[in-house]
Amino acid sequence: MKRRILIAFFACLVLSAPGAMAQRHTVSGYMTDVKSGESLIGAAVVNPASGQGSVTNNYGFYTFTLPEGEVTLEYSYMGYYSVVKSFNLLRDTVINVAFEPALEALAGATVTASRSEIGVRGTQMSAIEVPVNIIKSLPAIGGEVDVIKALQLLPGVQSG
Repeated sequence: MKRRILIAFFACLVLSAPGAMAQRHTVSGYMTDVKSGESLIGAAVVNPASGQGSVTNNYGFYTFTLPEGEVTLEYSYMGYYSVVKSFNLLRDTVINVAFEPALEALAGATVTASRSEIGVRGTQMSAIEVPVNIIKSLPAIGGEVDVIKALQLLPGVQSG
């Protein structure tokens, strides 16, 4: 019985050894604007080799876990130049990134518009025409057609 327990113990020890060798470490930091120092919300950091990445929170802070070894990270944010950093990940690491704005000046823009009167007959709203043949097709109660009833039968009109 003791021998079986000893064999089971060593089997568990051998099977758990590869997990102990593949150390994982946390990479974290802040992403800010280089000129104002303002935190960049929603900036992205991606490990192109694995496709794993993270996005900054409301304080410009990001964090994610990677396996130990040589790592290349690509930091990006809309309207700023991307930053690529390569390093050997041996322990938990803090990397703060300051982005430089990517300013592109346009030569100019011309905006033109034309006014179209198609479908516009006036400023009156909520007007509808009821053809006479619809009114005549209603049943006559007491010898005359009820015009109010004809209006209540139109789509979107509620009686009450």
